[in-house]
This record gives sequence, C-alpha cells and structure tokens, in this order.
Amino acid sequence: MTTSIFKFDLGVLGAKIATRQDGKVLFDDVNAALLRYDLVEIDFALRNVTPSFADECIGGVVKLHGFAYFKSHIKLINVSDDARSLLKHVISRRAEQSLA
Repeated sequence: MTTSIFKFDLGVLGAKIATRQDGKVLFDDVNAALLRYDLVEIDFALRNVTPSFADECIGGVVKLHGFAYFKSHIKLINVSDDARSLLKHVISRRAEQSLA
C-alpha cells in the first residue's frame, strides 16, 4: 500500500503567512488536497507565522476534522521553536472546540 502525499512549502509564500485571510486561503487549499491525498505535509521552512494565520489555517483544519484526523493526515515539518509553541496552543484550543 502506498501513501499519496501532497506538500505545501510555506517558504515560497513570502509575506502571505500573516493574516487570517492568508490562513483561509491555505485552509481551503489544504482541505482540497485532503480530498485527493492520504497525507498533506506543510513545510514551514523555519518561518514564523502569526497567531491569526495559524488559527485560521491549522486551527481551522483541526476544528473541522478533529484532532485524531489532523494527527493522521497532516504533517508539519521544519517548524521553528516560536511557531511550534504557537501551533501547539492553536491545535489544543481548536481540538477542544471540535469536541463541543
């Protein structure tokens, strides 16, 4: 059995990883990729993201699909230390909301 993987490289997005609107664009792209691929890999290229972007994109996926699905279908790589703590906070907060 092979796993199909789609990769997003945030390093090529430049400044487009700051606003809630930017996060919504990637949220839509990630959800479209999840329909076609088994795994979606998001490469942060050691870049920092804003809380708004992280909440809209990553948090939105967790809220929509639930934490278990997120954990098995999304892989976050090359996450800076600052972004890692922000993403952990966003993911845990949105995971609680997905249960409500």
